[in-house]
Amino acid sequence: MGRWGRKGSGATSPDAAYDTAIAAGQAGDFRKALRTIAQAEELFVARGDVDARAGAARSAWRAANYHAAVRAPDDAIEAGRRAVDAWTAVVAETGNQAWNRELVRACADVSVFAVMAGHHDEAVTLASRAVEIARTAKDKGLDMSRDLQTELGTALHNLAAAHSSRAVARGSSTDPRSQTDLQAALRAADDEVRLRRTLAGSGPDLAAWELASGLCQRGRIRMVAGELQSARYDLVEARGLATRLGPAGQTLLAEATAALHHLGPA
Repeated sequence: MGRWGRKGSGATSPDAAYDTAIAAGQAGDFRKALRTIAQAEELFVARGDVDARAGAARSAWRAANYHAAVRAPDDAIEAGRRAVDAWTAVVAETGNQAWNRELVRACADVSVFAVMAGHHDEAVTLASRAVEIARTAKDKGLDMSRDLQTELGTALHNLAAAHSSRAVARGSSTDPRSQTDLQAALRAADDEVRLRRTLAGSGPDLAAWELASGLCQRGRIRMVAGELQSARYDLVEARGLATRLGPAGQTLLAEATAALHHLGPA
């Protein structure tokens, strides 16, 4: 049996092509990764059963990430849209909650690629959808897992980023639409930090890193919104968490320190 069902026929199975792409991506050979993940997606689509269609969705999501890694955001968005559409279809057909989490992840990831490409409205739409799907699964009691909570935290983080990026892209702090986006970004960031605190209290270092990341982002958004004292509180807390994380927190430590330097002395 393959990872998502029976092995494909022919010399190369979709599972084998997928595994080859993963290995190439881990080695940094993104040209080979893109070539073989495209082959995997095509083979899964050709097989056609629901497990294979989930494999195709996962392959498209991988392709999107590989395109983003080589700084091809438009190609990343195109592949990401295929992933979102495919996951939407298989989740609607099966109600599989593990696949629903992958749909949340795909929407959240593609929102980042949309920001990279300057498609700010699409970024907000995708991240909003990721949040809505995750919250609906939780509120209906369909999925109470920690994995879903983690995906929701990422979706909220990306929603805050999408709103704040769109506000900045408008180019005018006096534009009412920019203020609306900044307030939406802060609401999403507040929800993220609240959720991340709960997860960090009972989770691994990764949860603490994600909390520090959320605090750092909220601090930067508060700076843009003119909430300088609140921004300082977030950045100081983020810096402390990053310091305690040691080497794993070095990038976040640098980001928080740079933002605090920009704020100037208290």
